Amino acid sequence: ENGQPHITYLQGLAGLGGPALKAIALENVRRMRQVLRPDQFIIGAAGVMAWSDVEEFEAAGASAVYLTSAYWEYGNRIFEKILLGAMKE
Repeated sequence: ENGQPHITYLQGLAGLGGPALKAIALENVRRMRQVLRPDQFIIGAAGVMAWSDVEEFEAAGASAVYLTSAYWEYGNRIFEKILLGAMKE
């Protein structure tokens, strides 16, 4: 209503995301993979901007990834960007 976010850093649950959290997210996936059953699904998220990021999450134990910051920046073009990176291998 007043043009300010409802959830703010230190007052709520948001404030940092995207590539800034990638290293933390990768470590969380690694640790979760160690304690969860192999059939349990882990979704990696944070800083997925290219195919190499997808591979890093997969190597850490993620079953899938999702992206938000990249979609915000590139729109639908991010999917082509990631898939083209996968095809280069």
